[in-house]
Amino acid sequence: MDFVLSLNSPCGLRPPRRALPFSRVTVYNSSEVQTHIIIDRHSRQHVLRPGDRECDGELPNEDIEYFQRERRPDRFFPSGQPKPQHPIVIEGSILGGRYE
Repeated sequence: MDFVLSLNSPCGLRPPRRALPFSRVTVYNSSEVQTHIIIDRHSRQHVLRPGDRECDGELPNEDIEYFQRERRPDRFFPSGQPKPQHPIVIEGSILGGRYE
């Protein structure tokens, strides 16, 4: 198995994206002005322009969890102001007990 260097991993090495657990989901860019680039489990880029929806994308579960976490309404800046929800919406995933 191949390993890649990762600054997020405690030991610095992690399996490549294609070996991570993944789910097939629909990804929607809810932004009205910003384009986002999503990297799938095969390390391919998908450009999502405002309002675009990509169906049946295979994303690592950890990426899905990240986008879901960044959309939670209970996130706040230290000043007490609520943080805006991330514009990327993961549809069709039941990770974390949530289905959007």
